[in-house]
Amino acid sequence: MGLVRNILSHNRADGGHRKHIDIPVLATPGVTVGCDFVGTVVALGPKVSKDYKPGDRIAGVNHGSNLTEPEDGTFGEYCVVKEGLTFKVPEQILDEKAATVGVAVTTVGLALYGKLGMPMPGSQETGDGQWLLVYGGSTATGSVAIQSAIL
Repeated sequence: MGLVRNILSHNRADGGHRKHIDIPVLATPGVTVGCDFVGTVVALGPKVSKDYKPGDRIAGVNHGSNLTEPEDGTFGEYCVVKEGLTFKVPEQILDEKAATVGVAVTTVGLALYGKLGMPMPGSQETGDGQWLLVYGGSTATGSVAIQSAIL
């Protein structure tokens, strides 16, 4: 785990969380809302194995509105993140774009490889002849789904 100073944290679902604050889990004191983020590494925990250092710009996803780990949200000046759900952001990628990747990639991974059982990219299995309809292919999640299905 590491501590990240947020540059940007936004996802359409996160905005919905803020509008529906009457939902009990969202109104629980101490629970932080927010899933997607991009920010700068401030500190690293002792078990971090990725090649991160303070000052690195990273992006990813956290489980916001999480009663079990209430600090997991990303709406704040700082957020605590789990390294497995993060990646270094290339210099040429804008913060606004990097901040949309976390939930999209997580959702696509769970749907295509978890629920539908599609072959993982790089595996020897093929999905030749199978059809996949991606409804909403122009969205962040839809475009990641199309690109992942091609792999």
